[in-house]
Amino acid sequence: MTVSKNAAATTEKTTPRQIKLPTRHWYKPHTWRRNLPLPPRRKLSSVIQLLKQTISLLRADWRTFAGITAFYGIGVLIFVRSFSIGSTETSSGLESSGSKVGETATLLAQVIGDATASLSAASGVYQTIISTICCLALIWAFRQILSNEKAGVRSSFYLGMAPLIKYLLVLAMLGVQLLPTVIGGYLMSIAIDSALLFGWELAVATGIFLMLLLWSLRLITPTIFALFIVTLPDMNPLRSIRSAKKMVYRRRLQIWRKLLGAAVISSIVIVMLLIPFVLWWSVGAPWMMFVASVVIVPIGQAYLYCLYREIL
Repeated sequence: MTVSKNAAATTEKTTPRQIKLPTRHWYKPHTWRRNLPLPPRRKLSSVIQLLKQTISLLRADWRTFAGITAFYGIGVLIFVRSFSIGSTETSSGLESSGSKVGETATLLAQVIGDATASLSAASGVYQTIISTICCLALIWAFRQILSNEKAGVRSSFYLGMAPLIKYLLVLAMLGVQLLPTVIGGYLMSIAIDSALLFGWELAVATGIFLMLLLWSLRLITPTIFALFIVTLPDMNPLRSIRSAKKMVYRRRLQIWRKLLGAAVISSIVIVMLLIPFVLWWSVGAPWMMFVASVVIVPIGQAYLYCLYREIL
């Protein structure tokens, strides 16, 4: 009897104690949210520090990244833009008013609007295919460089395509999570165009759209980083999304501050680069915008990867 009691006591001491999470009930709102304890985390770097890390990462093997960027630019130019950069109306407007500083903002908006114009269904498919291939190649190259191993353009495209199916599944989940924003924006545009809403009704509809937008942003925050996690060996889409949720737990606001800060800085840089073309060489402004839209892809991917390593 004494031996059995000692054995039971030994078992209790050696068995690790686990915290049992409370059960969620749909009829008890106070059980909907679980305030889990925060694990030890380091403070995230500032936007400027992350941009410096991004530049250092790209400079470590600039030939490889230049090759991947060139592949992306040529693919978009041929299959997405069909060698058409800048519409005729925009080019003529720039030529007639390019010397007027007062109209720079309007002409700049025309160039940016032409570059971000909605594409056809076929062009959108080509854009998705080319972007996916180049993003996988960039992620593989980032890991090789940070592991002090040699990366190359050919190896990045050949070996980086291994997790393609898993990456596409997570990307599809990202698209599903954006549906609330898409549906809310579509209904909002219909209501505004048909002049159905006025005054407080329009304010309520705008509030609902903003709630849907915030919901989508909350959902896609972990999925953005799951796109990097899913490319690891022996990783599946569901595990990558669960891991990403733990990484961003109670950090979503900080992460979006870093993303919005980088977006503001990059937008300012692009505008500053476009202004001389708009003022003095209007024909080259659409092409400069195209080059900027191509170069921003590896830079943005590198920035996201540096942020992903920060929140690990």
